Amino acid sequence: DLTALSETTGALGAVEAPDLSPLTEEIAGVAAQLADLETRISELESGLARVESRPTAPAGADGSAAMEAQLEDFRQQLDEVTADAEAKISEAQERASEIELAAAAAAAAAERDAALSSLKVALDSGTSFSETLTAFPDAPDTLVAAAAEGVPTLSSLQASFPAAARAALSNVQTVPESASPAERFTAFLKRQTNARSLAPRDGDDADAVLSRAEATLAEGDLGATLAELTALPDAAKGAMSGWIGAAETREAALQSAAKLANATN
Repeated sequence: DLTALSETTGALGAVEAPDLSPLTEEIAGVAAQLADLETRISELESGLARVESRPTAPAGADGSAAMEAQLEDFRQQLDEVTADAEAKISEAQERASEIELAAAAAAAAAERDAALSSLKVALDSGTSFSETLTAFPDAPDTLVAAAAEGVPTLSSLQASFPAAARAALSNVQTVPESASPAERFTAFLKRQTNARSLAPRDGDDADAVLSRAEATLAEGDLGATLAELTALPDAAKGAMSGWIGAAETREAALQSAAKLANATN
């Protein structure tokens, strides 16, 4: 039965890589600002070199003072632009570190989402998920214990329930000691033919409990099924111990996977 597998394999395709385009645009903007500052510094350095290379003006003190003032103006502009560039570089380095951390976190989240989808597929299909579980160092023990062999599928539990229920019924006394001969004969026939109720019905006898448990199982509510089965007599529980153990293994794995998903979200 590949129904569960076909319904969940699409979950893997839904996990997309994080969108880093805003970060890429931000990096490009910072790079453009630094390029502009580099151009301004280059222009100022060229202007300063031209002024310094001029011959001393023959106008005496006035000419020398004007040239010195022009040189000082260039030096101040160069210092200001250089300081601005250094501040921009420091800011860019800090932002680059933040971007790197954000990108790493986004990538880790995407990988964890993909692993969660793989885990769901494995739980639905009953296959091993040991490799998938390496993405979760904090995985609960219930998942770790079941990873190598996988867990029973819902469809297999549904298919094996009738036989387990018949075994449970055959292992209990279905009529009280005070029952009439007709009631005893009817109970005898039920035991011989493995007859049981197929529709859910009220009551606390084993047949009624099993009928309600099977109804919830058919709806896929394994937790409710196990809750119903707690009302069975000990003899019936013993006969169904194998089925109950398999169902508990699956239910525990599903609960643990849900906790991992909630922690990730």
